[in-house]
Formats: sequence, C-alpha cells, structure tokens
Amino acid sequence: DEEPEVRRAACAALGRVKGGARDLVLALKDAEAGVRAEAATALGGQALAVGQLTSLASMAKDVDQEVQMAAVKSLATLNQATYLDQFMLSDFPTVVRAAVMEMGRCPLARQEHSSCFSTALSHEDASVRLAAAQACGELGLQCQEAHFTALTMRRYDPQVKVRRAAVQALGRAAPAGGTRIPAFFKDKEDSLRHFAAETLGSTGDEAAAACCAQLLTEGVAGTVKS
Repeated sequence: DEEPEVRRAACAALGRVKGGARDLVLALKDAEAGVRAEAATALGGQALAVGQLTSLASMAKDVDQEVQMAAVKSLATLNQATYLDQFMLSDFPTVVRAAVMEMGRCPLARQEHSSCFSTALSHEDASVRLAAAQACGELGLQCQEAHFTALTMRRYDPQVKVRRAAVQALGRAAPAGGTRIPAFFKDKEDSLRHFAAETLGSTGDEAAAACCAQLLTEGVAGTVKS
C-alpha cells in the first residue's frame, strides 16, 4: 500500500499473528522510518530464526533513532541481548544507553560483551557512562583490569552520580576492585567521599582495612600539624 499509516497498521497486525516474522523482516527495509519502527516492534512478539534476529540487529545501522530503539527493545524482549553490542556505535546516546542497560541485565550478554562496558565508560553522554558503570557493577567479580582502569578514571567525571556508580561497581568487584576505591577519597563532594570510605569498609577485605587505617593515620597526623 502507498500509505505509510496503512503499512504501519499492517505491521502491528502481523505482530499479533503467528508466523508473521517473514513479512515483518521485509518491512524493515521500508522507505518510511515509522513503518520500519513498527516492524521492529512487532518482531518482538514473534519467534525468530537466527537469520531474522540478525536482520533485526542490523537496524543498528538505521538512520532513525525510533527504529534503533524499537530494535533494541525487541531484542531485549526476545532475551537476545547478545545481539545488542551492534548498537554501541549508534549516533544516538539513548540507544547506546538502552543497549548497555539490557546487556548488563543479561548474564550471557554481559559476559560475552563485557568490553563494551569499559568502552562506554568514556562515552560523551553522562547517561551512557552511568549505565556502563552500573553494568560493571552487575559484572562484579567478572570485572577485568580494563574495567578497573575505566572505573577509576571516572573519579574525574563531572557527574557525581557517575562517580558514585563507579565506586559502587568497584566495591562489588572486591577485593581487586576495592583497592581502586581510595582514588575517590579526595572527591570534591563530601557525600561521595563518605560513600567511598563506607563502600571500601564494607568489603571486609584486609587491603581495604589497611587503606582505612592509613586514612585515619593521615587524619590524625593532619590534626597534630594543625
């Protein structure tokens, strides 16, 4: 049909019909972004073969934000977050953020694409960096050196909520991650410094205890000098 609205309605209808995946995948190539977005959304309710999942994931290259978001949501709904790494290079921060969040929630995806999180920690958009820090927290003990380095660098982040999420992620990756927390002890925000010390202490690690003891020693020394 020549009318985009009619084609959108057709996609929505196909999404409610068993076996509508083939036609919906074809609709992903429609000239109208609204139709492609509706097709991507409708595919979230279908049982898809590997080739069809690949077609849905290829929407990461679509020029329209709505289409990309629809594809991310459908892949997440289908429990296929392992395909979401393809959206990491999206020009739309909201899409990258959604992809990072969904990969962080999926055990298989966060294990398979954990490098995406360390990379996203340096994204220009604060919401993406926050999602990446939280995803690192989900990794926990599976965090690698690249994650520790990237999380520690967030001590310079202009957004306190990102810095706080980085501290929390390092705490969840203790003992290895806990040794990086002292880097946040000189934060300009008193609440963040307190949170960092509290997080480090809660790890119960000997190295953490040593760091806390050193802090107390330095504090006493500073008091004496003053």
